[in-house]
Amino acid sequence: MGTQQVESRPGEGTTFRIYLPEVSVDEAEAHERPDPRRSLSGSGTVLLAEDEGRVRDVLRRTLQEAGYTVLAARDGGAIELAANYRGEVDLLLTDVVMPKMRGPELARVLHRQQPDVPVVYMSGYAEPAQEELLDSLDDGSTFLQKPVRRSRLLEAVLAHLPAEADD
Repeated sequence: MGTQQVESRPGEGTTFRIYLPEVSVDEAEAHERPDPRRSLSGSGTVLLAEDEGRVRDVLRRTLQEAGYTVLAARDGGAIELAANYRGEVDLLLTDVVMPKMRGPELARVLHRQQPDVPVVYMSGYAEPAQEELLDSLDDGSTFLQKPVRRSRLLEAVLAHLPAEADD
């Protein structure tokens, strides 16, 4: 995802600025070819907060197909889902920018209830807007640039949750 800016002044013209995330060829290739020997399946409960409905549905389905239980909400209402859930939340996967409650605030509130829950943040904002967002994130959290490949998403989740045992 990217951002755009438009400046227009009567009699002077219009300027369009388009900001797209930079990805190196090596980085792109590394994400396209996951290690086929490594299973991307796991277990645990993921609390998912994503305000874009289609994105939330794809993330939920991807995580469920990989073996995770997913509690999905469109914003800070994820806190209520976690509070009403009978088990423990093992990981928070949250968009950084959402209406009502931003991802870092959501993580702080959740950490009052469950201090050890790891957090994976996602954002579609491009540089330079992303730098400010990254500065506000908790240490020890993981950040994913959207759009994110399935393999990269599952690798980030697996870094915090146990892998499924091989038979």
